Amino acid sequence: MNYCGNTTITDFYILGFSHFKTEQILLSVGIMIMYLMTIVGNLAITVVISLVPKLHTPMYFFLCNLSVIDVIYVSSTLPKLLSITITQDNRISFAGCISQLYFFTFSGVCDIFVLTSMAGDRYVAICRPLQYTLIMNRRVCGTMSAMCWTVSAVNSLLLTLLTSVLDFCNSLEINYILCDLKTMTALSSSNTTSRKIFIFVEDIIIAFVPFSLTIVSYFQIISTILKLHSAESRLKAFSSCTSHLTTVILFYAPALIMYMKPESEHSREQDNLISLLYVAVVPMLNRFVYSLRNKDVLNALKTRVPNGGGAVQGLEGWSETERASRSGGWIRHAGAEAEVERSGGWSGHGGVEWGWIGPGGAERGLEQNKSGHGGEERGLKWRLERSVLEQDQQHRKNTVKNTLQMF
Repeated sequence: MNYCGNTTITDFYILGFSHFKTEQILLSVGIMIMYLMTIVGNLAITVVISLVPKLHTPMYFFLCNLSVIDVIYVSSTLPKLLSITITQDNRISFAGCISQLYFFTFSGVCDIFVLTSMAGDRYVAICRPLQYTLIMNRRVCGTMSAMCWTVSAVNSLLLTLLTSVLDFCNSLEINYILCDLKTMTALSSSNTTSRKIFIFVEDIIIAFVPFSLTIVSYFQIISTILKLHSAESRLKAFSSCTSHLTTVILFYAPALIMYMKPESEHSREQDNLISLLYVAVVPMLNRFVYSLRNKDVLNALKTRVPNGGGAVQGLEGWSETERASRSGGWIRHAGAEAEVERSGGWSGHGGVEWGWIGPGGAERGLEQNKSGHGGEERGLKWRLERSVLEQDQQHRKNTVKNTLQMF
């Protein structure tokens, strides 16, 4: 609650798109669709990344953080804007305005930090591939994520407290689509010179420095990619960065246009439209750009939950060993056939030996393998176990090799 002389200020008035009288229904429908698509898309990506072990990598860990932040981002702005366009009641309480200011600033700053962390992840993956797993380990990623959230929360709290003590005696009309720092400072009747200087310095530290680090990272990444010998390797390396680079451009371009564009009363409607692009469209597009173009995420989205009978569906992208070890099923041992032939043994299925791999990894093999030497039985279980172990080791080596080749 704000006091101006003997008057207590309890409400502000967000003008938003009040000048678009005939387009209110179209705006309402558009805002609702963008809000729902953003919420559903981000929550879906968060759930998929959390449930699929294959996506438990630094890149997807930060993408999961970005999805949660975008949910907070749009939820702090679009519901109120949607309510205003539908009901034409543009009032917002002082407490509601300050709360919106906090969460909007918090999510915007946190977006900057997470995108910078993702740029660092791409730099290590491309420029230091042999040290990638050592540098970007779970502890480092967790620390980076915690720092992004903590610094953003503290910074936003400080800015919000500084704004909440300002006087608003001249006007209560916010000619914008939300309560943000720049608009509230301009609306205040207090002397805000020192605050404007403080905000300018902070913008350099909070926004310009991370943006510069992102640009420098991509200069190094592009330089490293151009040094690769084959065109296929260059294409693979660059394709792992295109989604993040597109997201960075989508995030920074509208922000730079919005905050660097000169103030003009005649272009205020255009500013509001640009702001809607920044607030609603960009978070919605991020998921399509960053997730739906990614084969790992698409394959994970196609994976379906096992049914009650124990049959597993949606495992098409896994190797035979992975399918059997995760779901329980018969697996063919590639090296067992030679062992059977050398021992004069018997194998079904055209000379290929099969074994059972359960979810726990234990093997219930063919203990009754027939031997052709003198009719005596020889249990080849130890050979099957050795074959499984060798296959698992080879699978791990191939996984590491493929990861290094991808980067």
